[in-house]
Amino acid sequence: MEQFEKGLVSIIIPVFNRASLLPETLDSIVSQTYVNWECIIVDDGSTDSSLNVALGYARKDNRFKVYSRPWYKKKGANSCRNYGFQLSKGEFIQWFDSDDLMMKHHLSKKVESLSLTKSDLVICKSFYFYKDSESNKLFSNNLFNNNSKNLAFDYFANNCWFGTPQAMLKKNILLEHSYIFNNRLTRNQETELFVRILLKNVKLELLDLVLVSIRIHDFSISGKYSLLSTPKKMIEDIEAYFSLYLHFKRENKITDEIDKYFGAFFFRSLKKMNSQSIQYFKLLFFGLKNNLFPSKVLAIKIFIFRNFKLFFHN
Repeated sequence: MEQFEKGLVSIIIPVFNRASLLPETLDSIVSQTYVNWECIIVDDGSTDSSLNVALGYARKDNRFKVYSRPWYKKKGANSCRNYGFQLSKGEFIQWFDSDDLMMKHHLSKKVESLSLTKSDLVICKSFYFYKDSESNKLFSNNLFNNNSKNLAFDYFANNCWFGTPQAMLKKNILLEHSYIFNNRLTRNQETELFVRILLKNVKLELLDLVLVSIRIHDFSISGKYSLLSTPKKMIEDIEAYFSLYLHFKRENKITDEIDKYFGAFFFRSLKKMNSQSIQYFKLLFFGLKNNLFPSKVLAIKIFIFRNFKLFFHN
């Protein structure tokens, strides 16, 4: 018995306090030229009218399915995405964000590409914009070369990053490897998921088309992150980087370039992160265990010096 309906696209959207932006996102879905879709909206306990907005669309169009995150599941977009995936019925999975916009051919072009090329994953380009969708368009991101020898590394380290709104996947690939979002991560969860997928050498198709507009605003995750200091950004990022390094290691994909990249990031973090944070101690242990610092002695000296200096400063 099939675990999906052929040709159906399952659009999965986590929502938290997006009442003012959600209608524009859902209108862009209603306007799709490809009509065989379901949109699973999972509310994460919004305190504004987001849930009512979503229910209003469901009353007008039964392709919208609205749920609330079960109380026993951890709060956050990751849980909502995973829960939406459990409920999905489509052959194709399109995770999406509650403040972004689909171009009208977004679904049709991706389904066409996956169907004709027999690929597992298709990625499109995107615009980033402030304010409204008709102004302040910034740039379209780069995509990596499909002939890359290490897609997973190029994806996050060589300016070829893409997020969930840009990617559409075949559900059977996700089911085969039990791919879901890591609930422990508060940042870089998309990166961590797609690195795991790309490390499995899935068949990938790149579309040289801008099919999504990604909104940047003060309340978006990327907007809030941009306001943080460098040490705080490192604390936000470090947990995902632990996981990323271990994924490459488990798949025997560590090269000199990858080792150098992670080593530089972890050593830079060791010198700049708050030395009293739990993440700092995890970083020191992780770097020493995996020989990621220029030398173990130097790393320990930096640790002693920073804490000695902090002790006398207080």
